[in-house]
Amino acid sequence: MRKTTIELSDEQYFYLKEKVLALQKQNHTISMVSLIRQLIDQDIKRSREMISKDVGKEERKKGTEHTPKNDNETGSLL
Repeated sequence: MRKTTIELSDEQYFYLKEKVLALQKQNHTISMVSLIRQLIDQDIKRSREMISKDVGKEERKKGTEHTPKNDNETGSLL
């Protein structure tokens, strides 16, 4: 298991707290930690998709294809 500590500004904290409360009102059981993890996962996915699109555009211009060899080339934070 990996532990991560993050610092949030008051604005960020209250934004997340409001999101959690809104989801809980919709009968979703979610904690702030789960919500943060979900938002981070969504951001990583978007970043990977953007990198793939950018690399694909560059490779098409050059007339070659690029396949990432490892997680470092995909922008993985893990």
